[in-house]
Amino acid sequence: MTANLTNPIFQNEEKAIAHFEAIRWPDGPVCPHCGVAGEATSVQGKSHRLGMWQCNACREPFTVKVGTVMESSHIPMHKWALAFHLVAASKKGVSAYQLHRMLGITYKSAWFMEHRIREAMRRVDAEPLGGKGKSVEIDETFIGTEAGKVKKRGGGQHKRKVVSLVEHCGDADLQRYLDEFDFRYSNRVAAGVDDVLRTMRAIKGAEGKRLTYKQPRSAQPA
Repeated sequence: MTANLTNPIFQNEEKAIAHFEAIRWPDGPVCPHCGVAGEATSVQGKSHRLGMWQCNACREPFTVKVGTVMESSHIPMHKWALAFHLVAASKKGVSAYQLHRMLGITYKSAWFMEHRIREAMRRVDAEPLGGKGKSVEIDETFIGTEAGKVKKRGGGQHKRKVVSLVEHCGDADLQRYLDEFDFRYSNRVAAGVDDVLRTMRAIKGAEGKRLTYKQPRSAQPA
């Protein structure tokens, strides 16, 4: 299933908040401060933000953003919903500049936002390639004429064009790009995961993770 971009969750803040809450708390709000479930009261009124809850156990207020990569973000939730969809559904990824233009936010905010989404996509139980204690085979190949051999004329129908794209970035940034592509591949259509489910899994992965502005350029957390 492909997401409908006219869905109210991409334009309406209240609908977007309800969407995130349903994914994170399918059985009702759970306090991110003390962990108590089913003991939160919705806080209403013009002086309070949309989606505000108060835990009746520890008396701490919270929203669906608290305890996730979106915590402390001032970007509206309906824009977060669209950003998660664009990054998760795009086969080759989406640039921070695209998010900047499509969401109407600054490039700096879009860049940080995309790194937060990549952090949400990071697998916390990732194992070495092939699995723990497993062997991985690698091989080499020649593209074009092998060294020392004379190239024969003809045979044009067997030629293959090879295009290489190299992106220069820091080690920490590279790992986040790999996390993003690993997430999309592991949750691809061939594995029975459509755009909607893939996006929901990315949003679910945002829980229990935090990312500060300086972190994308720093070393990866252990």
